[in-house]
Amino acid sequence: LARLRRAEPGQGEELTPRECEILRYMAEALPYKDIAARVFLSVNTVRKHVQSILRKLDAHSKLEGVARARRLGLLDDARPVD
Repeated sequence: LARLRRAEPGQGEELTPRECEILRYMAEALPYKDIAARVFLSVNTVRKHVQSILRKLDAHSKLEGVARARRLGLLDDARPVD
């Protein structure tokens, strides 16, 4: 979460801790249902979080969002989610 400080506005600096958690699960290509089960939220709530993440990263798809997050250093591949 410390990597959220970015110089460019609209490029990930506004992600909440919950959005960061969901973003990490998105990077594992988990379906909404599985993400929802892991974070104890409804599937619809997870969808809303994903939409918010994509908007904040200025991405049009989950794949593009994950790629952009990796380029911005928002995903630390060395640490597992669980």
